[in-house]
Amino acid sequence: MTGSDKQKKTDIQVSPPDLQQKLRDMEIQLRHIENENRLSQNESRTATLKYIEVMEELRRKNESLETWKHQLEERVRIRTSSLEASNKALMEEIEKNRAIQNELREKDKRLLHAQKMEAVGILAGGIAHDFNNLLMYIQGNISLVLLGMNASHIHYDKIKNIEEQVKSGVALTRQLLNFATQGERKLLPLDLNEVISKTVAMFARTRKEITVEMKLDEKLGRVNADRGQIEQILLNLYVNASHAMPGGGQLILRTENVSLSEEEARLFLVEAGDFVQVSVGDTGIGMDGETRERIFDPFFTTKGMDRGYGLGLTSVYGIVKGHQGFIDVRSQKGEGSTFLFYLPKTTGAMAEQDGSAEEVILGGRETVLFVDDERTIIEVMEETLETLGYRVLTADNGEEAIRLYREGKEEIDLVILDVIMPGMGGMETFEAMKAINNEVKVIFSSGYSVDHIAREIMDRGCRAFIQKPFNIETISRKVREVLQEV
Repeated sequence: MTGSDKQKKTDIQVSPPDLQQKLRDMEIQLRHIENENRLSQNESRTATLKYIEVMEELRRKNESLETWKHQLEERVRIRTSSLEASNKALMEEIEKNRAIQNELREKDKRLLHAQKMEAVGILAGGIAHDFNNLLMYIQGNISLVLLGMNASHIHYDKIKNIEEQVKSGVALTRQLLNFATQGERKLLPLDLNEVISKTVAMFARTRKEITVEMKLDEKLGRVNADRGQIEQILLNLYVNASHAMPGGGQLILRTENVSLSEEEARLFLVEAGDFVQVSVGDTGIGMDGETRERIFDPFFTTKGMDRGYGLGLTSVYGIVKGHQGFIDVRSQKGEGSTFLFYLPKTTGAMAEQDGSAEEVILGGRETVLFVDDERTIIEVMEETLETLGYRVLTADNGEEAIRLYREGKEEIDLVILDVIMPGMGGMETFEAMKAINNEVKVIFSSGYSVDHIAREIMDRGCRAFIQKPFNIETISRKVREVLQEV
């Protein structure tokens, strides 16, 4: 055996134990690795399960969060909708309250204006009454002078001119009485379309530079009105429109039937119901707010005194109010003006218009008791009635009149009695005379009108009413009418 073989044999003999150890070590390492692998797999499985569990929990929480989010959004939507509804209701309530406040302010404004006009009307009525008494004295003396004067007399024309001025004064006081709603009225069912057509035709002939546009409701209702005063309203409004259009323009007339609700009626201080509306418009210069506020005030004018006394629209206001209606004006500076007046509808049939009575002087032989607190009027009327042939007794107060009537009731055929007297007034005197003789014939006389004071007395049995001032023809005719009544 060689040396190398011996060496190899020695290596083989030595290697197995080492190899075995190494193999054992390797086996241990492998088992360790396997154990580690098994541990890693378990941990990985656990981690995966944990991950899955966490993800599932996260999913559940996300779902819960999403559900809560939807619930919250729905609650917000409902709450927002409720708030929007509440806000809308609140805004509507605010607007309603604002409208009510505006209506109340407008109503207060109209009420204050009506109260002011009523107060001024009372003053105007008193002034007109005093003026009428003064004019009565002048007219009475003029009538007496003219009775004894031939038309060829040197002063005849002068006296007639004075009489014309008295008529102008009467027209002025009539405007004041109309404003005070005290003007005498003869109320009859009236077709306003017909009155408008006639009055505007008369007006248009004098103002060729103004064109007229009319739109009148063919089915317009009737109104219970005084034709003369309605004509006065219309002519005043036409003239007022023409003054606003000095260079010419358009006069626009409209009529229609309207119904006023309780709310609308309260605003204009009238009764609710059916009305006839008349509109008179122009394309003139218009009015500013200050002018609109004062347009119906007595003696207020923007045209100068050479064009009137500022009573035209004042009398319009009074006449409309006296007919239980109301008037409104719409105007802006530079945009023209429109006056609208409303009168209550009536179901009455149209009445025939009375012809004017012939101006003749009628006399008699009866006994007349004339009662007035103005001595000047007593003097002129005593002479006037005596000139007409009557026997005249006079008294300047109610007590004296009652005494004279009680003593001479068998011979006194007629009493002419002033309505307004200090102490015992006309009504009290009349009632006392009726107690003496229920068939007493009485004519009431006043500078006021039958619609103001004497209406109640007329309803109690008074035979007639005559408004001062009156001429001899008028009083002579009225006396004969009452004396000849059965």
